[in-house]
Amino acid sequence: MPFTPPRPRFLSPRCATWRAQIEAFLATGLPLRHLDSHHHAAYRHENALTALMELAQDYRVPVRNPYPISDVDARFADGLFAASGVRHPAHFCDVFDGIVPGADALLNALGVLEEGVTEFMVHPGVVDDELRRMCPNFAESRAQELSTLTDPPAGSGEATRWRNGGFFV
Repeated sequence: MPFTPPRPRFLSPRCATWRAQIEAFLATGLPLRHLDSHHHAAYRHENALTALMELAQDYRVPVRNPYPISDVDARFADGLFAASGVRHPAHFCDVFDGIVPGADALLNALGVLEEGVTEFMVHPGVVDDELRRMCPNFAESRAQELSTLTDPPAGSGEATRWRNGGFFV
């Protein structure tokens, strides 16, 4: 039996637009695994985050929590995350933000993980001419991230087990 979400509670144009996007995605037959927004835009305003949480409840999927604990923008979000009951990672780490992606940065981030689920935001990619044209400022860092995430660092010891091109702690 196909899943039918309950009637929307937050009847804003934003919520209706997002719901239409979700429905269009579901029409492809692909599984909806989580909700997010481009550049975390939905997390920057309380009404938008409320709409996102309601959609996550309706579709029974988790959301991202793109805030480091120290982020001042996260203060209003904490209460909404808690009140919604929507599953989300406890922590967020933009491990390669503003630095050259490498094993040292990754291992340093893994070394300070806190209790609970941590989402690592990464953008690995295979660089080709099209990517160089589309993202000239980021293309090479995508290749470096891919290499860092798929090549086990020398001497990583027991902290990291490498499997299927990824890492698991």
